[in-house]
Amino acid sequence: MRKIEAHPDAAIFPMMSADDLANLAADIKAHGLVHPIVIGKIEVADGKTKEVIVDGRNRYEACEIAGVEPRFAELNGHDPKAFILSSNIARRHMTAGQRAMAYARIYPTQGTRGRGNKIPKFGEFTGVTSQRVADARLILEWAPDLVDNVQNGSTIISEGVKEAKKRADAASTEEAKLDQLRNAAPDLADLVAEARMKLDEATAAAKERADSLIRQRKLVAEEMARTLDFFVQDNLDAETRAEQIATLFDVTQATAEMKQMSETLALLISHAQRGGTHGE
Repeated sequence: MRKIEAHPDAAIFPMMSADDLANLAADIKAHGLVHPIVIGKIEVADGKTKEVIVDGRNRYEACEIAGVEPRFAELNGHDPKAFILSSNIARRHMTAGQRAMAYARIYPTQGTRGRGNKIPKFGEFTGVTSQRVADARLILEWAPDLVDNVQNGSTIISEGVKEAKKRADAASTEEAKLDQLRNAAPDLADLVAEARMKLDEATAAAKERADSLIRQRKLVAEEMARTLDFFVQDNLDAETRAEQIATLFDVTQATAEMKQMSETLALLISHAQRGGTHGE
């Protein structure tokens, strides 16, 4: 018996229980395989193709259990995905949410696929609305851990949608915060991107950094205002005045920007004194 893998999309639908599979194997052993196993081809690496089971995974397993050589039938140009969807939904009792999820998993986006085959409309064999399909795709994108639960019916689709929307909203907020952090503190944003720091911690650190700079600027401005008169009267050259300002304001531990401020102030005072002398 040749070994053939199942089409990846066929795995969306669960296999029979062990008891049901044993019963099917017994029936095949007694009466033979009534319906052949449908095989098709899918593309693999380097443009090559391989045969896969499109329909009949349970029959294939039952044949192996029964020791019966299975019969195969070619798909003959039909869209494997559409065939898998229509075959399984037609024979299984599924809720609208489960059918919508099956459709969304096989067709995550609407459009066309290879060789001009159009993606079938969800109503063709699912019997569900476009909103239900949109809901299922939302879960597929934002709450992938709930997909199997919705598919097997342990979680209703409305609950899955609620959680998916919650996560989507949270991600949107976090992305906005991260954008702000990239503008304010690129180094901290890099730490977040590398998972070396949490976003909230980095945001708080960036705020403290900005607040500290504001406090330093305010301190320098206040000191400059209080001492301006003294230095205007002082008859010193600009370089000496800059050194005295630096000492007075203790900017040796401050930022380069603040050091530049002290030097600029010293030059402005010198220019003002020269201008005042010429005016007299």
